[in-house]
Amino acid sequence: MRVAIDLTQIDNQTLGSGQYRYGVDLVNGLSALAPDVRLTLFGSTARPRDEFAQGVRYVQLPPTSGHGYVYRDIARLTWHVATSRVDVLHQLHTYIPIPKPCPIVVTATKTHGSSPRVRTAITSGR
Repeated sequence: MRVAIDLTQIDNQTLGSGQYRYGVDLVNGLSALAPDVRLTLFGSTARPRDEFAQGVRYVQLPPTSGHGYVYRDIARLTWHVATSRVDVLHQLHTYIPIPKPCPIVVTATKTHGSSPRVRTAITSGR
């Protein structure tokens, strides 16, 4: 199975951040416990950060700016997911490909207030 994880909106955070820690643990856990999963990371930096397991495919999607940057970033993510023939995309923050080229796991976190929560939903693709 080919799984992609989009870190582009959170890979500028530290391990002290809950979302980033979740992403690191997810990537490293899949790498260690699911050897049949071919993992692709989408990130905004030139190379994956040291916290991530070695041997995963990394695709840099540097942030853009200017009018309409969100739509360009979503279109670029959609193209990369589709051309990578990903079976499942795990989106950790914000951008959902349109149209969906595959099923998408979306994790939403609530980190303010007295009770932090994580919710995950799966959307169908195609």
